[in-house]
Amino acid sequence: MAGICNPQKLLETFCVDNCVTSVENEEQLKRFMFESQEILSPAKFNLRGWEHTNVSAGEKAVHRIFDTIGFTCPVTLQPKILLQECWKLRVTWDAELPSLISRKFEKWKEQLRYLNDLEITRCLSNELSLNSESYLHLFCDASKKDYSSCIFLRTEIDGIIACQLVQARARVVPIKATTKPRLKLLAYTIGSRLLNTTKIDLGLDYVPVCCWSDSVSALWIKGKENWGTLVNNRVQKIRRLTNSEDWQHIAGILNPAELPSRSCYSEELTKSLWWEGPSWLKKPRKEWPLSEACPDFEITNSKRLYWPLAKVIKLIPSRDGRVRVVEVSTASGSLLRPIQRLITNQNLTKLSGSKLE
Repeated sequence: MAGICNPQKLLETFCVDNCVTSVENEEQLKRFMFESQEILSPAKFNLRGWEHTNVSAGEKAVHRIFDTIGFTCPVTLQPKILLQECWKLRVTWDAELPSLISRKFEKWKEQLRYLNDLEITRCLSNELSLNSESYLHLFCDASKKDYSSCIFLRTEIDGIIACQLVQARARVVPIKATTKPRLKLLAYTIGSRLLNTTKIDLGLDYVPVCCWSDSVSALWIKGKENWGTLVNNRVQKIRRLTNSEDWQHIAGILNPAELPSRSCYSEELTKSLWWEGPSWLKKPRKEWPLSEACPDFEITNSKRLYWPLAKVIKLIPSRDGRVRVVEVSTASGSLLRPIQRLITNQNLTKLSGSKLE
């Protein structure tokens, strides 16, 4: 019987100093462990600390959450959100947690037991046969607290349609406030990267792609290149990794990325079966809920607005003493203008290291 491990395959399985791969059964697992150690032993590289998911159907155990694919990302996102809330409240490491955050964490921890009964089919080899019609579907979404992307593989063989989660990512939004459309754009960006690596790693360059979003205003991807630096750079990145014509609009209630974008507890996750994909994806393509909605390009492609040169003539402090509004004088008259930060000439002198005359 031919070996299942060779130097080239072993090279492709390494991420930094960790060897990560998948095999069909327990017998192949034992062979891979033995053959990989034989290949690396002449160079004195000792592969050790082997860990693997339990391949026996009769044994179910979750000792800790190690989910590189992202099946449980709606759940694992919860403690990250709570941690960010602690940062915002400036809670020190040795301080007692606020009661509200503590209760949320205890609930999250207590519900982890539901993951013990979670069974997910991960093998894709059966779906990728030569006579199957396959599609990769990327879904993106964002909320005030986090943004997410997930990829599903849809296959059809002899009229039988199957759908399965391939990869998912969810991240906490930056602490610095930003707009909802820009958060959507962040989701598009990580989604495009995830889609690109998935196609490369699984050898699916030939598989057609559909990219879905429930936001119309954030679909800059199909617009012209008339954006600010941050938006333009990300749009160009997305266009390099995906085809702009593959992006489609979908109603938010039909978007499976909505669950990880708002996060949830383990009980809700196990009941949702979201890794099986939305039910409409298992229907014929002509029944997919394609939306005719499109961005208002007259607005999104319009020229950027520029504030006229103005001189601050009056500071208007708030009740706490901080200045958030100023009165400015322009060529056309005076007006009130909200500000985020005020830098005086004295501070400018310190920053530039020169003296103002």
